Amino acid sequence: MPRHNRLDRVDLLSKAVAVIRRNGYRETSLEDLAKEFNFTKPALYYYVDSKEALLYEIYDKTIDEWLGVIKAINDNSTMSPDQKIREVVRQFTHLCVDRDEMAVFFSEKAYLSDHHFQAISVKEREVVDIIAAIVSQGVELGVMKPMSAKVIAYGLVGMTAWSYRWIVPDGALSVDEIADTYYKILSQGFMAD
Repeated sequence: MPRHNRLDRVDLLSKAVAVIRRNGYRETSLEDLAKEFNFTKPALYYYVDSKEALLYEIYDKTIDEWLGVIKAINDNSTMSPDQKIREVVRQFTHLCVDRDEMAVFFSEKAYLSDHHFQAISVKEREVVDIIAAIVSQGVELGVMKPMSAKVIAYGLVGMTAWSYRWIVPDGALSVDEIADTYYKILSQGFMAD
């Protein structure tokens, strides 16, 4: 294999995400990926064991990045629970809109092997548990209503996760304005008093 065709992992994953996002996982072949990298299929096997292993690596990297962001927010002792939830909503909305990995993350999970599916699910539950812990802290401090912290956490993730499907980054509302609207819905509801 020529030296100029060597790939680093970041480039490999970035290009794989682009191809999978464009074609869908099921319709993407290793041949398609090899063409994207100007490789032969056998040369691609130097970098990946299988298409599913590559998908899992994309998932694992994406969820680890999200966990890093949410843990940093949770660990910030200068922020109140409501400020933390607002920042979680803002960061997660940006990730969903700005990063193609999130579109793959929310649309292709069914193609993971059972073992990989379970490993990612454990990390997804960790995300929900951290958000629920922030909400529980807010309830304890009296700044949030006593409601199911898990339901709020799942609702927050569900509401923001679909952003990649409909938000246009240069649309009428900015990503931050949409994130602020999500936060207002979570914190105040949307019905007039």
